[in-house]
Amino acid sequence: MESYWILFIVFFCIILPLLHEQRQTMQQIRMQQIKKRRKGAAHMSEALQCFVGKRCVIITASGAMGIDGDVKAVEGNWLTVLTGKKKEVKLVNTDYIVTISEHPNQK
Repeated sequence: MESYWILFIVFFCIILPLLHEQRQTMQQIRMQQIKKRRKGAAHMSEALQCFVGKRCVIITASGAMGIDGDVKAVEGNWLTVLTGKKKEVKLVNTDYIVTISEHPNQK
């Protein structure tokens, strides 16, 4: 019976504080990664401003097919694109853009 008490004390006095410290360290690392991403988002928005008003092909990380359309606006972390003959509005998250280029037929 006493061996259970020893295990109980070891668990609560040694193991739980170590797990708590590890969790805090992981949270700090995640916060640093988020701050780095936010700094890069401003540079991405500035770079995308040169495509506003132009017909472009946008390749995203999730799709094999590109998005072909007119870039209308860059707002925060989002790119507004008008696609097709009906000018359907699509919002593209700039975090997932792999490449963007002017439409080759436009040049």
